[in-house]
Amino acid sequence: ITPSGGAAFQLGVYKVLSDYPTADKRWRKIIAYDALYDILKADCRAWYDSFLPNTSTTKTLKQFRDSFFSYFNVTQESASLPNDSITITRNINPSSITGKTILKCILELNACFGKIGRNGKFKYVSLEKPTSGLFPATTLYPSTTLYPQKRGFVREENRRVYNSMEYQEYETKPIDRLMILDSRGDVQASVGTGMTNVYLIKDNFLVFGLDNTAVTNIANNIYPNISERFYRPARINTIGNPCLEVGDGIGVKTIDGVNVETYI
Repeated sequence: ITPSGGAAFQLGVYKVLSDYPTADKRWRKIIAYDALYDILKADCRAWYDSFLPNTSTTKTLKQFRDSFFSYFNVTQESASLPNDSITITRNINPSSITGKTILKCILELNACFGKIGRNGKFKYVSLEKPTSGLFPATTLYPSTTLYPQKRGFVREENRRVYNSMEYQEYETKPIDRLMILDSRGDVQASVGTGMTNVYLIKDNFLVFGLDNTAVTNIANNIYPNISERFYRPARINTIGNPCLEVGDGIGVKTIDGVNVETYI
């Protein structure tokens, strides 16, 4: 897309599934998918068998994800993930295993999401942490360097930029504990002291066979990336803005003055 008087802006790299003119012939309706469309549904057993041929083979999670994306000829954006250095072994013997299952397990152990960026490269996305509220108290007074602030995200969209919005009256409680369960549902690791909103990781084959100490180290590495995150379910119909991306925290002020804090 090239804005009037501006430089060309790349929206993405896609494979076109269908392309046909609309009724008035002025526009074309295009349905297209990025590289994840093929990755998620692919059977990756052949790759898994060749990368981890037997139980004595050991690799790091970084090597595991690098080989996985090389198999699909997809470049990753440079990223240092919290559990890149953990050891991966062959601990399952699947008759088939989809790219979706493998990718989900990689991302889950690093407390992030994944997407294909505008440049066609795979990007790891971590949710930004909302700011904490500071309020006047007997032990906390405003000063020239300290001011009360609301909990939420720095970026805020003015109410004039959205067409319609539906949102729930509640926010989820901030995540205050992480628990990793083994294949039987037994707790292998528990990090955090709260019990209000517990984040569970279960049936992740990458941790099968690891002892509780190793799994606890994994949990400690990723807990800071999910703790204190909260979410308000919302559906916002707005003017397109390529500067806002999946995973961004955003605050939208409604016409009646309600601040809706959520993630895209």
